[in-house]
Amino acid sequence: MRPVDVLGLNVEAASGGPLVLLREHDAPYRVLPMAIGTPEAIAIGLALGHEVPPRPLTHDLLATLIHDLHAQVDHVEVTELREGTFHAELTLRGPTGVRRLDSRPSDAIALALRVDAPVYVSEEVLDEAGAILQVVSEDDLADDDLAAEDEAVDEEVIEAEVARFRALLDDIDPARLADIGDIADAVRDADVEAPAPAAGTAEAGEGEVDAVDDDEDDDIDDGIRTVDDLDDLDAAGDEDPDDVGDAGDEDDGPGGPTRP
Repeated sequence: MRPVDVLGLNVEAASGGPLVLLREHDAPYRVLPMAIGTPEAIAIGLALGHEVPPRPLTHDLLATLIHDLHAQVDHVEVTELREGTFHAELTLRGPTGVRRLDSRPSDAIALALRVDAPVYVSEEVLDEAGAILQVVSEDDLADDDLAAEDEAVDEEVIEAEVARFRALLDDIDPARLADIGDIADAVRDADVEAPAPAAGTAEAGEGEVDAVDDDEDDDIDDGIRTVDDLDDLDAAGDEDPDDVGDAGDEDDGPGGPTRP
């Protein structure tokens, strides 16, 4: 059994019914909420506030009866949680010995508060229904408020950007979008990777320069041969025209004039 303190009363959010909260006296300070009836909640609330009603209530009468019979409430135990219902036992000590009585937890707690009797809860019940509550300081609340404000500012910025983007879309001509699509397709088609140079050859830039130089050399050689051909024609001009024609017929083959 674990000693507990009667922390106070609360209201269940779902049903609006009253709850009594029991907190473990030692670490880890688990809190056990139990649903109770309205009359029992009033009796517990009056005892917690040390208020005496003008006429005795049921638990006040029971406490007086136990005292007048020379007995006392030794302690109260919340023993088990069976099918969603808490069960408790009230231990009385009197002239005839110790008696353990079955009781509802709410009645036993209301009576224990009036006679200053300790309250215990079994470890099994705390493990099954207890919870550790986190204490939130004012600084934590302030940090949460700042975080909420930052979140609100971020949402405002996002909404403003979305609105600006929508306005931009409204100003765009659909025909321009089609032209942009055609340009994008042309650029994508032209973006073809050049083949890598074969092994053992020079790099692409160097090979191109060599090819251009070779073409220029061929053009110069062709120019020189052309001048030589003109000299030959001039020399042939002194000969008989018929001989020149015969010589051209002999030199021309399938590939054209033979170059020296």
